[in-house]
Amino acid sequence: MNKWTLIVVALLIILTISGVSFFLLNKDLEENNPFEDVSNSKNSLIKIESGGGRCIDGPCYSKLIIFEDGSYNLSDSNKQVKIGNIDFTNLSELKQLIDTSNFDDIKSRIFTGTCPTAYDGPVNVYTFFFDDSLESISDCKYELNYSTGLFAKVTDIRENLNS
Repeated sequence: MNKWTLIVVALLIILTISGVSFFLLNKDLEENNPFEDVSNSKNSLIKIESGGGRCIDGPCYSKLIIFEDGSYNLSDSNKQVKIGNIDFTNLSELKQLIDTSNFDDIKSRIFTGTCPTAYDGPVNVYTFFFDDSLESISDCKYELNYSTGLFAKVTDIRENLNS
């Protein structure tokens, strides 16, 4: 074998080992959730958890909880915490979309791609709270439509809070 072949083989072995290690460190948040104790479902409307990739001090993550009254808590792996209130219009639209969304339909579209955690990206887990139940939806498990409806509104609110 020539020098270049050995270099390519060595790189492939290193990348394979790194990928397996990374996968093991970044399991799907639905199964290995670092945010378990965060919300009180009685007062919570939605919880959005994002995790995956590596930040300076360890795994990257962020957590946003929007409560029934429109208040929110936003925190991340940099130990940044932001507390505030979303405006009444966004809160009303969000509540209506949650109430009218067909979660069985949302969950019928299975995600078949590669979860972004495989290439240092985040997985997003959305938990919607109801009086007597909750719906937890991962974008690495289900194919979500971010251009219209519930997930478009959630994305819009989230982007405005992060700006």
